[in-house]
Amino acid sequence: MLKKILIISFFSLILRWQSWGLPLNRDEGAYAYMATRFFDSDFVLYKDAFEHKPPGIHLLYWIGFQIFGESQLSVRILSFINSVVSTLIIINILEIVKVKKKFLLVGFYMLMANSFVLEGLVANTEMFMVTFLMLSLLLVIQKRLYVLAGFLAGFSFLIKPIAFTNIGVLVILLIFLKSKLLAFAKFGAGLAVPVAAVIIYFYFRGAWGAFWESVVVFNRIYVSSGIENVVDKVGLVGIVTRGNLLMNMLLVSALVLGFVYRKKLNNQRIFFLLWLAAYWIAAKLTSRDVLHYYFPIISAGVLVFGVFWQERQAPKIFFVNIFIFLSLWGYLWFINPRSAYTKTFGSTVRYAYEGREIGFEIKERTSKEDLIFLWIDEPEILFYSNRNSTSRHLNTFGTLIPVQLEVLKNGLSKKPKVMVTYGGQEEKWFLEFLSENKYKIESKYSIARIYWREQ
Repeated sequence: MLKKILIISFFSLILRWQSWGLPLNRDEGAYAYMATRFFDSDFVLYKDAFEHKPPGIHLLYWIGFQIFGESQLSVRILSFINSVVSTLIIINILEIVKVKKKFLLVGFYMLMANSFVLEGLVANTEMFMVTFLMLSLLLVIQKRLYVLAGFLAGFSFLIKPIAFTNIGVLVILLIFLKSKLLAFAKFGAGLAVPVAAVIIYFYFRGAWGAFWESVVVFNRIYVSSGIENVVDKVGLVGIVTRGNLLMNMLLVSALVLGFVYRKKLNNQRIFFLLWLAAYWIAAKLTSRDVLHYYFPIISAGVLVFGVFWQERQAPKIFFVNIFIFLSLWGYLWFINPRSAYTKTFGSTVRYAYEGREIGFEIKERTSKEDLIFLWIDEPEILFYSNRNSTSRHLNTFGTLIPVQLEVLKNGLSKKPKVMVTYGGQEEKWFLEFLSENKYKIESKYSIARIYWREQ
């Protein structure tokens, strides 16, 4: 096992060479900011700071910060460790299904999971969710430690709620394995523990209402608005057919294998096809084509190849995937990190780079007690500056919830030391505040305007 860990770690380090200096993006910045305050006596997540993700990801970041320190590098180390662990789990699952050439599949997984193509180099929720789900899957396949398997599945749900689709497939697997009622009971008990712990924790911290509003109400609005918006633009067919090319490669490969060998479908193959389908359904639920939403499909696609590997066409289709992947995206490992990230994510990558610069500048020019008002969706500014917001809103996301826009605007009454907005997108009420108070405007950044309160 030690030899495997060392080999995987070595090659992962090489593949991830571009990741170590990457600035935190919007999502990572929010998680990092929350994690630095997660167990402070005067801070309660959701009540004192709006966030629409359950607390699993913040807890993981907090653990990383306790071990490696509160820094950008700690987030990248946490992501690296997660990648190594997920690779080890893939190896163990492939060994169970008795794949002879598993090193090819593992190598393919490492290439895809440690690249920019589906944002594998960042530390977003999907990257951690899939690791906990796969570890739960491994334990269920091994028919042992059902309570722990359920706990891991429950924790994956607390990292990202869309894990429920694959948790449902895990229940189906228990049926395929003809598990006894006791196995279901143990799995269900383990599943309930982390969820119950979160409910109890926020109830006794007096933040249950804020938790419900932020995680349940907001996400309901987020999903429904996304579906309505996309249906209007591309229709239901467009929602199903559009997506990243790498994702489509793996999905089409799975469909081809399932169809060609439909007469040889056994419970094992049916299960792994369902596992892949569940990830795809989860990614499509919000109807938004965000790259990291599709990251879990990488691991599921590799597992599908594994259970079909002994069939004649499977290795051929596999090598076609490798050829396409390396032909289209192989060059990304040989260019500078910012260019590679921009090639896959788009021009908004500059927000992360400039957000880091803005955060460091604010830290240098303010004291720790000074407050920041953000009319910009870049909470990483708060993490890098180690300063607090004038309200519970770290960005404008939460203003979709009724009356929360007023909560954000009321933060102006605290006379923030510095305010940051997207350049040219200031609202009328914001401009009125500027005219009534003395702020010096700086426009040296391409993404934002900064307003410093004059003494």
